[in-house]
Amino acid sequence: MLHLLFELALIVLFTILTLIIYRYFIIKKVNNKLIEQSKELSNIQKELRLSTFTDYMTKLYNRRYFSEISIHILDLAKRDKTNLSVIMIDIDYFKKVNDTYGHKFGDTVLINLSNILQNLTRKSDIVCRWGGEEFMIILPKTDEEGTFNIAEKIRLEVENLILKYEDNSDVRFTISIGMSQVDIQNDMDIEASINRADEALYKAKESGRNKVCIKKIG
Repeated sequence: MLHLLFELALIVLFTILTLIIYRYFIIKKVNNKLIEQSKELSNIQKELRLSTFTDYMTKLYNRRYFSEISIHILDLAKRDKTNLSVIMIDIDYFKKVNDTYGHKFGDTVLINLSNILQNLTRKSDIVCRWGGEEFMIILPKTDEEGTFNIAEKIRLEVENLILKYEDNSDVRFTISIGMSQVDIQNDMDIEASINRADEALYKAKESGRNKVCIKKIG
């Protein structure tokens, strides 16, 4: 009788241990799945946030991001009393490119220009697609001479770029650039310097295109 009770107790104990171990692995599996789902959700949120602030085609920042980040960059420049500049870029005769070669090739032009802008600017610079064929760059800790040198380097790189059309013919395009310094002492936001850069861009367009023009403060 005692022997049977002992065997029964062992069976019950084994069953309980088995259930505990089974429950442990079930909980662990559920927790791992929850962790995995949490990571997936976090990645989705990051992708959504990234898509909110980037241009789908060029992978550059969009105008919304530029407007938000420029507030913080201007605040830092005012606090540290450092130079800050903006560059506005427009593709010359872009409508003619689309009309001649098609919008698909026009997209190729935009992507190639975007790659040049990314390659020739620093990590601290903010490059964005402003809209259509217009691009904007904000350059922290950069004076007028430094800004002009970067702008001219970009202009020359684009001028020397040769793209191949589907019939293997060579296609070139140029850009016009307007630039301006931010008035750290007096500008309450970045808009005033953007307007000056826009005026300089208009001057570059009116005076022959494929050039860099500067609109000085004041």
